[in-house]
Amino acid sequence: MKRLYHYPFILLLTILEVISLIGFECSWFTQNVLFKSDIYLTAVNDENIGQVIYDDLSETFTQFAMPTGIPAEVFIDTLDPAYLQQCAEKNIKDSIAYLTDPNAAKPQIEYDFSTIDQSITSYIENYSDENGIERDAQYQKLLDNTIKVSHEQIEAKVDVLMLHQFSSGAVAPKCHKYSRYVGFLMLCTGVASIFFLLLIIITDIKHPRDLPYWLGTALMCSSAVLLIPSLYLKKTNYFDSFIIRNTNIYQSVTATLKAMLDNIIIFQYIVLLIGVCLFILTIIIHFFFVRKVRKNASKTSREFEYDDDDED
Repeated sequence: MKRLYHYPFILLLTILEVISLIGFECSWFTQNVLFKSDIYLTAVNDENIGQVIYDDLSETFTQFAMPTGIPAEVFIDTLDPAYLQQCAEKNIKDSIAYLTDPNAAKPQIEYDFSTIDQSITSYIENYSDENGIERDAQYQKLLDNTIKVSHEQIEAKVDVLMLHQFSSGAVAPKCHKYSRYVGFLMLCTGVASIFFLLLIIITDIKHPRDLPYWLGTALMCSSAVLLIPSLYLKKTNYFDSFIIRNTNIYQSVTATLKAMLDNIIIFQYIVLLIGVCLFILTIIIHFFFVRKVRKNASKTSREFEYDDDDED
């Protein structure tokens, strides 16, 4: 009866334990996965993003050549897939650092435009000389505008995860300022989880064999809350339905989201497995406990019968 008496209170503590565990798991995942650039770099490397950017820019400059009359080769010949990938990776690292480190500087896309600027300038100058076009204000405006467009296109393509664009928005400064508190949240929820666990132990101290059951329940419930929707997203290929026109951005974003999803699923499977193991441990403990109780009861019964025979 005593265990039934404590059951509602322990159930309440278990619910609070589940909430604390979910908060701890989310903050831990944010701090140790989302706030690290490794997962993003792995995703873009798997997609060979340098070549994807190169192909996308080639198509863009080919289309740009039609109305301007400037051959696409003037732009494309200056591009290098390896260098584009290097710049994309640097942009990811700097953007993540800005969003997660209050002391980090605001990111800037670092790309050496000198080669493409020289190529554009040389072509337009040669074309002007061959066709007797005066290098006046109109000429300079055309040159400046062409160079500006080429810079904008390259910067847009190199920002494969749109993190640089996000860093320029209104939300980024808040992330930059308050991201440090994710670690504090992880500490608070971790302490809360330990606190509620200790309360469960103290409350049910006379029934320690039940403790694996309560802890297993908490771990399994906290895991299910995140694991079930994650499995649904993976099973339905939800991210493949995203509509993003730029091929490089689409491949990078979807690959990153899928990598994050895989990390969440693996982590939650581990938590779920621990919970299941604790459940199995509870069954084993209760099996041997019941066996011991029956054995003691049988022994006591035989001793009682022996005493009755002596009295007779």
